[in-house]
Amino acid sequence: MISFSQIAKLSDQKLNKSVVLYVWINRIRKLGNLLFFIGQDSSGYLQIIVKEKKLIDNLKKINRGDLLKIKGIKASKESMIL
Repeated sequence: MISFSQIAKLSDQKLNKSVVLYVWINRIRKLGNLLFFIGQDSSGYLQIIVKEKKLIDNLKKINRGDLLKIKGIKASKESMIL
């Protein structure tokens, strides 16, 4: 499990494994049926992609600067290419 301030420690060994991070929301963007967040901690930035409609509806209240606990699967950039 990864905890606070450890985005930089997400190595390729963590690919396709569950991770937990605490991040501040830097940017929010909705594109079609997806919601994109740019999250950051003291070590770096990462992109969070939300696909589930119910979760997207619940996250509409999130604002820039909010602190979130994120649980998900780490994917490589190559796996995100359609």
